[in-house]
Order: sequence, then structure tokens, then C-alpha cells
Amino acid sequence: MLNDDGSVNTNHHLRDALDALISAQQSASNPDFAGTWVLTAYKTSLFIERFDGNGDPAAFTIEAKGGIDNDGLYVFQEQVSNVARLPNEATHNTVIKIINTGSALDDYYVKFIADNGVSGRGYWEETVSPYVSPGLDNSTMPHELVNTAVDTFVFREIDYTDRLVGDNETNEDPSFVGNKITAGFFHNNRLGFISKDNVSMSQAGDFYNFYHTSAQTVIDSDPIDISCSSTRPTALHAVIPTAQGVVLFSEDQQFILFSDSGVLTPSLATIRTLSTYELDKNIEPVDDGTTINFITKTPGYSRIFGMVTRGQQENPQVLDISRVVKEWISPDIDSLITSPQNSLIALSGQSLKEVFLFSYYNNGKENVMQAWFSWLMPGTVQFLAADSDNMYAVTKQDDQFVISRAVLSQAPEQGIIINSQGEKVNPCVDMYATASSVTYDSVTKTTKCYLPYNDVSTLNPIIVIKGSTAGGSFVESGFNVTPERGSDGTGDYFSITGKDLTSLASDVIVGFRYNFDVELPRIYYRPGQVDADFTANLTISRMKFAVGLSGVMGFKLNANGRAEWYDVQPVIEANTYLANDVPLDAENVFTLPIHQRTENFRVRMFNDSPFPVAVNAMMWEGKYTPRFYRRV
Repeated sequence: MLNDDGSVNTNHHLRDALDALISAQQSASNPDFAGTWVLTAYKTSLFIERFDGNGDPAAFTIEAKGGIDNDGLYVFQEQVSNVARLPNEATHNTVIKIINTGSALDDYYVKFIADNGVSGRGYWEETVSPYVSPGLDNSTMPHELVNTAVDTFVFREIDYTDRLVGDNETNEDPSFVGNKITAGFFHNNRLGFISKDNVSMSQAGDFYNFYHTSAQTVIDSDPIDISCSSTRPTALHAVIPTAQGVVLFSEDQQFILFSDSGVLTPSLATIRTLSTYELDKNIEPVDDGTTINFITKTPGYSRIFGMVTRGQQENPQVLDISRVVKEWISPDIDSLITSPQNSLIALSGQSLKEVFLFSYYNNGKENVMQAWFSWLMPGTVQFLAADSDNMYAVTKQDDQFVISRAVLSQAPEQGIIINSQGEKVNPCVDMYATASSVTYDSVTKTTKCYLPYNDVSTLNPIIVIKGSTAGGSFVESGFNVTPERGSDGTGDYFSITGKDLTSLASDVIVGFRYNFDVELPRIYYRPGQVDADFTANLTISRMKFAVGLSGVMGFKLNANGRAEWYDVQPVIEANTYLANDVPLDAENVFTLPIHQRTENFRVRMFNDSPFPVAVNAMMWEGKYTPRFYRRV
């Protein structure tokens, strides 16, 4: 048979001879030649296949010799010593292993792609071994929550990219396969997962691909898989990406994943130890924009640390920001969140009603103001989150769960109460909501305001009327009263006598009153920039409080020798106000008469009305006498 170029095609003669040999051996019942044999001849190669009685591929061995030195003809099965031995024609999708050397790390697989999709001429491309798994199991990998339409979310599997080349030696599974993934993150255009002491990051720009592009070489965009090295247990449980690198957290140590060039690649990525602080592995660290905050617990209380990374070759700066309130934060907290735009950190626990908060003000160089305080919630806090200027809390009261929102800004977008100057606030009331219905009994002259939730008997009820006087019309906006409580066939309700609120049904707000209660620290005089003078004789004559948009402000004082706190009436300058307007002032100054030595009294600011209190500043006036006996 002649080839297209006129040369003799010996492969067809070889195929005919081999076909005759197989037929003869099968006739002689030779078991080595049982089954169905398929022989396909190409210009420079002969392709041999064997199938058993079920049509499945069957194994066989073969040797070939040819030429003067017996090297004119060679044969291979499934693998070949080097790529030069591959024929130019073959059957489509034929997979061959290229051995190269004795090392398994330079082996790779190629697949023949026929030009016509069947057989004949074509090319060889790198492929995956037929003896390894195709890749990751989507059902056991992290899923995604997708917003497919307005108010519509779908939780579904992610279609992770299969392993396209190599085998378990040259393109192994990422280290999280077979282990628990404890956290995920994005950094440097890569998706990353941590498990045990390993960090696995996807290909750059291809978030769901954790396998190499080629088994023959490593390129900069290939996945990164690296482990932490330490003499301590390093089970990673949290991660926070930063400008300096990826900060990794274990129970006893903190690490950073980085590269000297600033760009993470498989060859340049490295991990080094940052610090050796112990932290609670059940509470995720948070980033407040400039500082990474994490929790350390002791049997009696909790501490919160702030970490600032200072470059790739510098140790971080770590500060115990809860030191000023040592042993105050409960050891039962299980959640830590932050609101960077409001400079706020909040800690809560599912068994606690109290939320611990840390607020600060940074001038760009340092924190010039810091304060710890707490909120007493209407129930145990099951979940806490911050979004923009809103904080959301899910609380449990008896057998019901309620989601509440607190506006962190002084001027909310939607104010419930608006005065004649256009200043708006939301009432400082727990679980406030519009009454589900309002009824009036003309016989008993009682208005019933039904609750949209179950009553909580341990909380103090309140009714507030919302509305606006900004348009010049004066309504009941801001009216509030402590009601009676009751229940009937319709449900739980709050009631007031002598007032019909049915015409204002859509403006009736029901909720529970809570207290604003702040005890001020003891006052000492600080001359210049030196420390406060604790030994001098200081008498406080009066204290002045400048407040912002606020309603009622009360003061309580406790003097030495008296067990109870008693109310102190502040002095305020004569002022004019619009009758029947909402009792809110944009700014005001209260003068509190004291005339006591500083060590003889304590002062509390107090408010239980539904109107806010915004204290902007405080100053005091008094007599400072540093005279005392001195040795000459």
C-alpha cells in the first residue's frame, strides 16, 4: 500500500501479519490471545487494543524488535520514555504517560487530540492521569449564598475547577482535602482556605481553581499551599488579610503570610511568627480598620487586645485595651464585632443581657479619646452585627426572639420624632414598634394598645406618640406615658385611662423603658502636662455639662455618710421655647451645684425618658490649694 507521498506503508503489512497471527492463536485456543483485538494502522504507527467478552478493555503485554540493531521498531503501552517517542497519528483521546527520568516529580500525562475528532493526524496536549480523582467534591466544599433577585437569595454548591493535568505527585490535592476547613478569605485576587496548620490559596484571578496549570513547571499565578512551622501546636482557626500580608491565628501563636516583593506567588510566599499571645479560638478576631482585635479569656474575666502590624520585618505592636477595666468584661462573651466608621467595638454572649462596648476617637496619629461602657439589653443577646450606622441585635426574652436595630448616628435617616426645627430622633426605647391595633372603651375611658409581640413582665412598659411638628402643625408627637399592662383574647396590651388614641393608632409606639446611667470618675486637678495632683485640697463648687440634641437630663449625687443617691436639681438659664413642641434642644448647658471636696462625693448622670442624651463636654469650677507641710 502506498502513502500519499508515494512511499510504501509497511504498517498495513504489519497489521495484516499481526492480525493473521492473532487469528491463528485464537484458533489454537491460546488464552493469551482470547477476546476481541482491534488493530488500527497509521503512517508511522500501529494502534492495538484488546477487549474482553463484556466489551471492557483487557490487559496484555507486547514486545517488538526491528531493524539491523533491533532498534528500528519500538513499542510502548500507556507510558513512554520521552515525548519524542510519541507518534504523529493516533486515536482521539489516547492518554500516555511521559516518564522522562526515574523521578516521579517530572512525569506528566498527555492526551491526543485528533483533528477530525476520531483518529489520524492531530496533536498531543498535557492532561490529567486517568488513575486519580478529577478534583474536589463540590458537595463537601464551601458553598455560596447568591443574591439572584430583589430579596431573593440562593444557597448553592460552587462549581470548583477540576484537576486538568498531572497526578497526585505532580499536581496534588490542596492540603484541606480530607481535613476540616476552619476559615476562608480573599487576598491578592485569590480565594484562600485554612485547615489545621495549612493555608491554601487558589490560582490568581481564578477563585475556584486550586490545581496547577501544568505538571511540568510552576508559574506565578499557580495556587499557593504552605504550612506554618512552630514548636507549639498551630491549628489555625482565623485569618485577617492586611496590607502587610495575611495574619493567621492559632490558639497560642499568630503568624503572617507574605512575600518580600509584596506579590504572593508559589515560590515567594512565606510564613513567619508574629507573636505568641493566647486567644480564644471560639471568637473570631476582627479588624476595626487600623487595628486587629482579639479576645483572651481567664476563668474570671475576658481581655481584649489590639494588634497593629508594622511591616513585613517588624514585630507588631500589641496593646491590652481592656486593662483600664480589668476583670469587668464577663468571661461568658462569645461574640466580637466592630464598626470601623463609628470607632466602636462590641462584645456579647448568648447567656448575657449585657453588651460591652469600647468607643474611641483617633486623630490620625493616636487615640485621643477612649471609653468603655455597657448596654443592658431586653433579653439575652443571641446575635450582634453592625452595618453602616446601624447595629442589629437578636435577643431572647422568655420564649420569643426579637431582632432590634439601634441607630448609632445622632441624626437617623428616618426619625420617629421630629421637632419644629426639623431635628429628628428615634425614641430610646427597647423593642419599640407600632402597636398592632388600638381600641378605646368609652365606658371605662381606657385605650388599649396591643403589642406586636409577647409582653415581657420583667421590663418597664412605655407608650410614645410619634410624629413631626416641623411643618408648623402641633400634634401629640413626643407624648409618652407609663401604661398599665394586661392581656385578653386579642393578646397582650398596654392601656392608659382618660385618653383616646384611636385617631393616632398608626403613630402609637409601644416598647420598654430603659435607663441611661453613667457614674462619673473622681475629679483631680492636673497642673500643666504633669500627672494629676492627688494630694492637694480640691473643692468642687459646680460642674457644667454641655449637651447636644437631648431631652431630659437628671443628676444624682452620693455624699460620704449617706447610703442612698439623691436627685440634684440642675440650674439652667431662662429660655424660650415653643409650646406643645417636642422637648428636644439642639444644645444646652446644665450647671450642677456641688460645693464639696472631690473625695467626698460621687455624681451620676441619669435619664429614663424616651428622649436621647448627648453629652458633648463637662467642666468644673472650684478651689485648688496645694499647700501642705514641707520639710526644710
